[in-house]
Amino acid sequence: MKLLFLLMVVTAGAQDAAEEIELVGETVVEVQHQQKNVRDLINAMLGLEFFLRDKKDHEQHCPTAKWTQPPLETYKDDPKSYLPEGCIPLEEEE
Repeated sequence: MKLLFLLMVVTAGAQDAAEEIELVGETVVEVQHQQKNVRDLINAMLGLEFFLRDKKDHEQHCPTAKWTQPPLETYKDDPKSYLPEGCIPLEEEE
């Protein structure tokens, strides 16, 4: 009888542990998902900033230069300036 009780306690403990491990695994996946959402949001904000800055800088510094601004999605995928080289004077780039 004691052996049966002990076996039931061990089995219940193992089941509880398995449920906790599953819960922790789900939490880790959720945290990773939220981290990706934050990275995507940061890239979207930076992309929009570079997009608007490039548009303004092109109009101010090199309006006669032939340049087609990439779509906003390009800036969001890889946030950086896409202006042609030499469009902005060096002292303003710093």
